[in-house]
Amino acid sequence: LGIVAVRKPNSLLDKICTLIAVSGYSLPLFWVGIMFIIIFCINLGWFPIQGMTTVGANLTGIDYFIDLLKHLVGPVITYSTLHLAVYLKYTRASMTEVLNKEFILAARAKGLNERTILFKHALKNALIPVITIFGMSIPLLVAGSVLTETVFAWPGLGRLTYDAIVVRDYPLLLGVFIFVSWLVILGNLVADILYLIVDPRIKYR
Repeated sequence: LGIVAVRKPNSLLDKICTLIAVSGYSLPLFWVGIMFIIIFCINLGWFPIQGMTTVGANLTGIDYFIDLLKHLVGPVITYSTLHLAVYLKYTRASMTEVLNKEFILAARAKGLNERTILFKHALKNALIPVITIFGMSIPLLVAGSVLTETVFAWPGLGRLTYDAIVVRDYPLLLGVFIFVSWLVILGNLVADILYLIVDPRIKYR
């Protein structure tokens, strides 16, 4: 979406993408979750309201998997709202900055089409700050999901951490913190590997 918005700056599509980014970044996750429950679960009845599986259904096999996916839709969409807005905002800002560089002007002077300039020359340079955000967001998938899991009564690690704080379960908290620390290391490792793929100028010895 960020790339599409940059292709036509100040257009209607660009303004819509900017509105999505600002709204998604500003809206509280618990409010987004509550609105999802009211609209899609209660009014339309498309998805279950809460929980990980249907209580008392005793499903097995593919039926259990489908039921699990239905319960997962709400938390995933709610939690993805913030990340979508962040990636959209950073991608658009980074692409806007890169497209004003001299090497982009040189590529246009060579007669290259706009699609080649965007995806082959500009995108790789614009992805570097986005990759940094991606590496930081990996531990946040666990550590920042407390509100979402509480709204949907999803028995995840974020809700488990909150319950451990309430009852002062220090061994469990220690285990969660160690796990999140490993996720931070993993996020940095993934980001470094992606740096090598995107930018050949970066080399590690």
